Amino acid sequence: YRAGRYEEARATLQKSLALNSGPASSAELSGQVEFSSAAFLAMIEHQLGRTETARQLLAKLTNEARQGRCPECKRTWIDHEDLAQFIGEAELLMTGSGTRAEP
Repeated sequence: YRAGRYEEARATLQKSLALNSGPASSAELSGQVEFSSAAFLAMIEHQLGRTETARQLLAKLTNEARQGRCPECKRTWIDHEDLAQFIGEAELLMTGSGTRAEP
């Protein structure tokens, strides 16, 4: 993705998700990986010109991150700083405003 090879990034991300769809070592790790992957997928879709798909993915991700709770720490997913940074990066790319998504 960072090298601008978006089709390759999309294929690699999809392969990674398929390989990692088995049992995760912890619910928190599994949740964060899924949300982070969704953020990257939204950015990839945007870069490939699929802006409506990208917007829908980002909106769904943000909504679920605000509502879902990490079973390990009981915080909403949006309160996990790494995830908030991914969402902020996706928002910046798609809208030009990369503010941290507030819960």
